[in-house]
Amino acid sequence: MAAAGSIEARRQQLQARRGGKDRSKLVGFCRSRWLAGGVACGLALICALRILALLVADGKGERSRFFDELALVTPWSTREMEPQGWTAAVEIASNERDVEMEEEQWEWKKNSSSDRLVETDSLLEVSKEQIFTSPSRPALIAIADKKPVDRHDQAYHSLKAFLHDMREMTSNFKVFVYPHSPDDPFRKLLDPVKSDPSGNYASESYFKKALMSSHFVTQDPSEADLFYLPFSIAGLRNDRRVGVGGIQDFVKNYVHKISHNHPYWNRTNGADHFYVVCHSVGRTAMEKALHVRVNAIQVVCSSNYHVHGYVPHKDVPIPQIWPRKGTPSEAGSIKQRKNLAFFAGGSNSPVRAYLVKTWANDTDILVHPKRISTPYSESLLASKFCLHVKGYEVNTARIGDAMYYGCVPVVIADYYDLPFNDILDWKQFSVVVTASDIPRLKAILTGISNAEYVRMHNFVMELRKHFQWHSPPQESDAFYTVMYELWLRRHVLRFPLS
Repeated sequence: MAAAGSIEARRQQLQARRGGKDRSKLVGFCRSRWLAGGVACGLALICALRILALLVADGKGERSRFFDELALVTPWSTREMEPQGWTAAVEIASNERDVEMEEEQWEWKKNSSSDRLVETDSLLEVSKEQIFTSPSRPALIAIADKKPVDRHDQAYHSLKAFLHDMREMTSNFKVFVYPHSPDDPFRKLLDPVKSDPSGNYASESYFKKALMSSHFVTQDPSEADLFYLPFSIAGLRNDRRVGVGGIQDFVKNYVHKISHNHPYWNRTNGADHFYVVCHSVGRTAMEKALHVRVNAIQVVCSSNYHVHGYVPHKDVPIPQIWPRKGTPSEAGSIKQRKNLAFFAGGSNSPVRAYLVKTWANDTDILVHPKRISTPYSESLLASKFCLHVKGYEVNTARIGDAMYYGCVPVVIADYYDLPFNDILDWKQFSVVVTASDIPRLKAILTGISNAEYVRMHNFVMELRKHFQWHSPPQESDAFYTVMYELWLRRHVLRFPLS
């Protein structure tokens, strides 16, 4: 009896312990659920307060910026999206992104062997009135017309971001140009040219001419994002009073003058100033004013990041372009392009000499070490690939030539910081190789499939607008693209004048 009683007591004791554990588990579970629920309620309250604050914000402030950001991931304009409410807008943005990714993958698989790129709805439907605040400004983005476009967006790092930023830049970006006296003896070197620029270094003159007549220029320095030093290095080089030997002294004296007559240079030591130079002599133009080269933004054609005088990410590489008018009708065709590759130019560098030595007698890669007897344009139109090979400098006008005539560029220039690389994905529309790849050049080019070449050629035809100058500027041309690069380097914070 005593044993049975002890067993029963033991059983009841175990049940009591087990019940206590179960109760403690239940209490712990409930506490965790209550804690999670409290956190969720707290987050919901924070979101509600944030939305309420935005809804009562003055003007278009934060609320409009939220909708502008949503416009980057949906094909609806902010004007169409806004009435749908905050919750609906977020759901639309999320669902549309998923659908777009699925459609994009399906369309490319379906058309992988097609001779044309897939046409889809516009990536960002923005009216021209939204991009420009003045009716006198030219249309900038062709995609602003609500119409189907080819899938050229893959040739940009982010076309949506580019168009969104371009809209803001066109509306708000301001540049102050340092004035000079009408009787300044070097007035012609500071003023824009009156006629259309020409020659190998026309980019420098085209930019100044376009800027000085644009809405970007402000007469109020307090609202300027950047300050422009309007001297012309190419003009100084050709001026008998200055010449190559006198450029350094001219730049030194000019910067000394504006820094003493105006307070803006000293405010940042020139960090929010820029100048444009396309001739290679500009690389040594700042030798007597090193603070200009180190601090100011250089807009240069000779963008070689392996030599002194060029600072990547601070400076702006621009294309060297030989101006041409009109558009060759055959540029968009590939059926007449029977030659694999083409190059013509003097052997003024070890890289070019190596290219000529390797491929001089080849029938597919046509290399000419001297001026050719037939028209240059005919050879560009008859070739699938056109070679840009480093000469005295990494830059030449051959990339611009190739783009103009619809020829896919092959870049053989080590350490070349390619123009507009902040915007364009060069791998999509060009072939970039090193000088050591010259013996393998034919294998590399013939290894590109027909479908891949068609895609690259279509990208060239779409992007060539960025490599052309016009007077007056036209939508998305070289001027607007250079201005966008400068806008990316503007100072968000303005320092007070001392």
